[in-house]
Amino acid sequence: MKCWRCGKENDENATFCRHCCFEDGKITPLRIGPYTVTGFCGEGQSGRVFKAYNPLLPKVIVAIKLLNKPILESEEVMNELQCMYKLPKDNKNLVHIRDDSCSKYIVMDYIDGNSLHKLVRDKPEEVIKNANKIVKGICNGIKGIHKKMLHRDLKPKNILITRDWTPKVADMGLAKIISSDYFPHSKVGSLEIIAPEVINLKKEEHYTETVDLWALGVVIYFIYTTHYPFGIEEYLDIDFKDHDTILGKISSVDYIAPGEYLNVPPRIIEILNLLLIKVQNRISHIDKVISLVSEAPSEKNIEPEKYSLNEYQYQVSFLYGVKNARIHPADFSLHTHSQLKFIEHAVLEKKYNKKLKTFIKYLPRLFAWLCAIVDATGLKLDEVIYLKYPGKCPYCGEKICTQEHEIENEKINLKICQEISNKNVIAPPKNLTFKDFKKMFKDMYGNSNKNRSLSEIVVRISSELSEFYDELIKAIKGRKKIDYINMCLEIADTFAWFFAFCNALPDTFCFEKYFWEAFRECPWCGEIPCSEVDAPKEIELTNWHLSKYIIGKDEISRDNISYWGSNE
Repeated sequence: MKCWRCGKENDENATFCRHCCFEDGKITPLRIGPYTVTGFCGEGQSGRVFKAYNPLLPKVIVAIKLLNKPILESEEVMNELQCMYKLPKDNKNLVHIRDDSCSKYIVMDYIDGNSLHKLVRDKPEEVIKNANKIVKGICNGIKGIHKKMLHRDLKPKNILITRDWTPKVADMGLAKIISSDYFPHSKVGSLEIIAPEVINLKKEEHYTETVDLWALGVVIYFIYTTHYPFGIEEYLDIDFKDHDTILGKISSVDYIAPGEYLNVPPRIIEILNLLLIKVQNRISHIDKVISLVSEAPSEKNIEPEKYSLNEYQYQVSFLYGVKNARIHPADFSLHTHSQLKFIEHAVLEKKYNKKLKTFIKYLPRLFAWLCAIVDATGLKLDEVIYLKYPGKCPYCGEKICTQEHEIENEKINLKICQEISNKNVIAPPKNLTFKDFKKMFKDMYGNSNKNRSLSEIVVRISSELSEFYDELIKAIKGRKKIDYINMCLEIADTFAWFFAFCNALPDTFCFEKYFWEAFRECPWCGEIPCSEVDAPKEIELTNWHLSKYIIGKDEISRDNISYWGSNE
C-alpha cells in the first residue's frame, strides 16, 4: 500500500507507514479501522482528523478524528459526542457524526474545502463575493445548534467552507447542552470570539445564547474586514487569561468601527452594531439576525416596491463601495452629470418610445450615482432628504405647498444649519419606501410643478448638482462642518427635483422595478458585488467618507453628524 503522505510503498495490510511520521513523532496512519486514509485534514485538542473512505463504499468520503485518548477517558470527547448526537440531522450547515462504534476514533462528514479563516486570508475577494451566502449559512447552523445547546467556540477556524461556498459549523468540543433551568457559567472560549459577559462573569452568574451571537458578530466583521475587531491577531497563540489589556478592550467593547473599512456595506454595519455590543443591548435570538440578513437587497424574492429607500443606497454600496473608493469625491458630480445628459437628450427627442427606453436605462444609473454621493457623506439616504424636507416645505412649513417662494436658498440653509446645531431636526420614519418619498414630494409640490416640462426639471436637477459641486469644493478647502451640512442640503435639493421628474412621468412608469432589474447585480460584469474590487492598498480608508475627507478623522463621527431629535 502506498503512503498518502510520503508516497512510499508499504505492506498491503499495513496499518501505519513504516517510512514517515509527523513532526511530533506520531506515525502516519494508513488505515483506521475499516477505513483507508487518503489525506490529512487538520488537528484539534482531542486528536488529528484524516480524510478516508470505506473500501465497501469507495465513493463516500468521510473525516475521521483519531483520538489522543479513548472516548471514555476524555470528558471533552464525551461532551462533543453528546452534543453532535443532538444536532438536527436535516441542517445542511452543520458537520454531523457518522460512526462512533470504536472508542479510538470518530467518523464524521467530510467537508471538501477550507476553513473560513484560511479563505479570508488567502482569497478575501472571493469571500466578499460570497459573503451573503456564507453569513446566511452560518446563521442557519447556529439556529440548529441553539435548539438544544451553545457552541461557545464559533470562530473562523471552526467554520468550514465547501467548494460551492456552503458554510459548515464544526468542532463541538466546547459546546454545552442547555435547558430551561440550566445555562453555562464557566469561563471558556477562544480569545478572538470570547464575549464581554464571559470575561466579566462573576460567581453564580451564567450566560446564554448571546455569547454565540457575539461570536457571530466577530465572524461577520472578520469576513468583511479580514481583521478581528480588537486587533488581537498578535495574541492568538497565547492564553487569553494572561492579557489584561486586550481583555479590557473586549470588556468595554472598544474596537475599530467596521465603517472604517472599505468592504463593509451599511446593512452589515447595522447588523454588527446590534451584535458587537454589551449583552444588555445585544440581539438575543438568532432568528432576529436571520431576518436582518435576509432583508439584504440582493435577494430576488422581494417585490421592488417594498424596499425601503435606504435599500437602494445599501445595494449601490454593496455593489460598488470598494470600486467607488478610488474616485475623488468631486468626480461623483461629473459622473452624475454624464448620466443626466442622456436623459436630457431623450427629453428633447420627440419619439416617446425612445424616451421611455432611455429613461428605463439611465434614470436608475443617475439614481445609483446619487446614492453613491449620499453613501460618501456617511449619512443614510432618508436622513439626507429629511435634513431639508422633513415631510413639509422648508420655505413655508406647509405639507402642501401652494406658491412659488422667493426666499433665498442660502437663508433657508443657514436656518437649517442652526436647527441642526440645536439638535432640532425631525428624524425620518423608519422604512419609508421610494413610493412614500415620491408621494411626499407630489403632495408637497405637485401643484407648483404640474405646469413644468420635463426639460425644465432636468435643468433644475443639473443646477442643483452644480450647486452641490460648488459646496463640495468649498467644504474640501474650508474643512468646516457648516460647509459639509450645506453640501448635504444641496444633495437633498437634487433628490427633490429627481422625485419631481419621476412624478412628471406617467403613473405606468415604475422606477422601482427598473432600478432593481438593473442593479440586482452589476449590469456590466454580472457579479455581486462588482468584480472590480481591486482598490489600491495605498488609498487612505478615511478618504471614502466625505465627512472624514472634509473635516478630518478625529473631528467628526456619526454621533455628531446625525442630529436627529424626536420622531414627530
